[in-house]
Amino acid sequence: AAPASPQEAEEQAAKAATPLRSGEEHLAEAAQANLHEAIAEADLASEAQAAQRTKWEAARKAARAAERAKTEAVAARRAEQEAERAAEVEKTRKWRERQEREKKVPEEDRARAAAAQELAREIAMQRSDRFSRREVFEKQQGAKRKAEEVARKLAAARKANFERIAAEQREEKAHLQ
Repeated sequence: AAPASPQEAEEQAAKAATPLRSGEEHLAEAAQANLHEAIAEADLASEAQAAQRTKWEAARKAARAAERAKTEAVAARRAEQEAERAAEVEKTRKWRERQEREKKVPEEDRARAAAAQELAREIAMQRSDRFSRREVFEKQQGAKRKAEEVARKLAAARKANFERIAAEQREEKAHLQ
């Protein structure tokens, strides 16, 4: 409110120039301390919100990585099943061809050919089994390594965040004392 007269202006200036009484100084200090405390609490609340957002973001990243690993494992299983189906189709085709050839071959030759084909089939199956198992194992190991790497990064981010918050709280506490 603006003073209505020069006399009122002088009175207000004199009032502002008079020092605070001892009780008023205590109230002013308490009000200032309350203000500092409220500011510190607001800072801590905003830091907690930022930490929660970081935590949620890290959890979303971990969930996406787990989903990718799951998708890769499903793809590996499908590839293995397709390879098995293709091997079965090829085996059936070769069996039919062999049946047709055997009709034309004498009995002795048929026995020798059957033994040789059986041996060749066993060797081929062992090779394909080793290959497909190795391929699936390697894909699973790759997905596992990726998931472990994401978990390590998440743990490191959490630790750094908690350490940062603790250090800031210690600084605030030291500053307030």
